[in-house]
Parts: sequence; structure tokens; C-alpha cells
Amino acid sequence: MGENLLAGESEYPVSAWCLEDTLTCGFNRTTFKKLILRFPNIGLQIIKNMSEHISWLTHQVESMAVSSIEDRLYRVLLNVAREHGIKNRKGLTIQFPLTHEDLSFLIGAHRVSVTRAINTLKKSGKIVALGKNFTLPSSAI
Repeated sequence: MGENLLAGESEYPVSAWCLEDTLTCGFNRTTFKKLILRFPNIGLQIIKNMSEHISWLTHQVESMAVSSIEDRLYRVLLNVAREHGIKNRKGLTIQFPLTHEDLSFLIGAHRVSVTRAINTLKKSGKIVALGKNFTLPSSAI
């Protein structure tokens, strides 16, 4: 997170918060350069991670170009549910709140478009929304 700062001089344009207890660490650019010179494998791993990130971003852009907002939203909800959801008799439930604004950022659409897409997915039975929490029914997965 924030690896682009290691090469540039600008401040990181976003922030994050943790939903559970988390240990974080950090270092400045000078310390990072010394670390890479001392342990070149770290630099190689960072290059690998950045390449994977570029591939992921490329896939996201391709997806945005050819998919409907409903498809993109469902795919994001499905990925979140698979990774962080709780399996229950209803399906996969995402236990933390996702606002329409959060989802609009994740799929690259306006908040109003996300609201419409959520309504479409609810009507089709692909999702069940209770407030800001979502369940993807077993029948839809």
C-alpha cells in the first residue's frame, strides 16, 4: 500500500482504516533505498507485486469497458463475500457495511448508478440487502 510513493515526491492521495485489530509498519524513502541495496530480493518481490497489481488494474479497466454496472457490482460483491463473507443458511453474508459510495468507488460508477444496480440485483434475487449489509443467496452463487 503506497508503493508509488517510493519513487515519487508526492503525498499519498488516499487513506484507509482497519475493520479489525491490525499491525502496521512503515519506513521512509531513504530507509527503503538502503533496504533494497542490502537485500535485493525485496526489490524483486516488490517488482513482482507491482506487476501483479498492474495486471489486476488492466483486468479492472477491461471489465469496466465491457460489463454492465450490474455485472460489475455483482462481481465485486461476490469477490468480497467469498473472501470476507460468512456462510450461513441464506448464502454468503458480508458482515461489514458497504455504502453505495464505497461500492461506486469499487466499480467505477456514480453512486446513483450503484443504487439502481443494487435495486436491479435485489429484484433478480442475486442479492439480499439489509441496510448496508449484503447477502448473496446460495441459489445465486
